[in-house]
Amino acid sequence: MPTLEAWIVLVAAIALTSGCVACVRHVRYTARVQLAAETARLAARWENEGQIQKAYRAYSEVYDGAFRIDSADMPSSVADRVLPLYRNIVTAHDDALRALDAHRDRVGRYPERLEEVQAEIPNESLAAFRGFEYERKGDADLHIATGLYGAVIFDPRRR
Repeated sequence: MPTLEAWIVLVAAIALTSGCVACVRHVRYTARVQLAAETARLAARWENEGQIQKAYRAYSEVYDGAFRIDSADMPSSVADRVLPLYRNIVTAHDDALRALDAHRDRVGRYPERLEEVQAEIPNESLAAFRGFEYERKGDADLHIATGLYGAVIFDPRRR
């Protein structure tokens, strides 16, 4: 039968181990919060540089829970920027389709390059428009990749 000293040592070891595990979890969580804040800062910089799709995907990654942090610890700018950027990209897509259809109506085919209709795009849609990838599939068919859905930011430090 174990002695009282053995029980005390066992309880102390369990308490010490539990404390270490809690500390490691806290350190990892704090690192995820810091990485989310860093990603939000990068997204703000990209947005200021006119890289709307890249900024949107970065904000979305934080907002949609990729960093596994509580909403209370989420950078405040994230929730404020995700929806407006999404709407900006969708509006630019609609503007691009209208401009492309107008070009096809005038010329009888879609343009070879998306830049050929850039002058018809409203100023508020230009930054998102510049991030589109365009493929003319024929005189009456095309594909536009808006950049809403794409590779997320890869950070080798994130586990």
